Amino acid sequence: GATVFWQIDHHQNVRQGKIMLYNSLTGKRRYRNEIEKKNPYFTTVRAELKLNDFNLEQCLFGLHLINETNSKTIAIVEAEKTAVLMSIFKPEYTWLATGGKSNFDYKFLKYVRDYNIIAFPDKSEYHSWLEKATHLKNLGFNIQVSNQLENTTYAKGTDLADILIKEKSYTSANNNYSKKVN
Repeated sequence: GATVFWQIDHHQNVRQGKIMLYNSLTGKRRYRNEIEKKNPYFTTVRAELKLNDFNLEQCLFGLHLINETNSKTIAIVEAEKTAVLMSIFKPEYTWLATGGKSNFDYKFLKYVRDYNIIAFPDKSEYHSWLEKATHLKNLGFNIQVSNQLENTTYAKGTDLADILIKEKSYTSANNNYSKKVN
């Protein structure tokens, strides 16, 4: 019942498969210890298939999508789930994910250097990503960092998908309530 997020590079090579389990009602990651939010259900295809001699060279999640366009702006988020959901609700961007806040760096972004890039960091990561973006600009990147989440009262770690899920749940609950009242 878990989700596999395949990392496929711009040459269509499969680089990695991250396996994560989500709560189907909240969209949040599931944990082995749900009370303390410890030990998330997370593994990789490499680990599950016991590929010990596998040469891991990760890339941005969704990197293969840059072959389909050179006119769209690239939008970068941390979580793969967020990239997938945002591609549905904001298709004017090509959504990619770093797969971790520390992966917002040259090693991962070098393949999208020639695109217009907007980074959407999770709440509380804005200043870190802005600092990295400043360095990337010095290397020729056209990159902006959105402070959309930083100036809110959302909890640390909130991302665009969390807000989207919350808004959709709220709208759905209100629609159900309206049907019952009418």
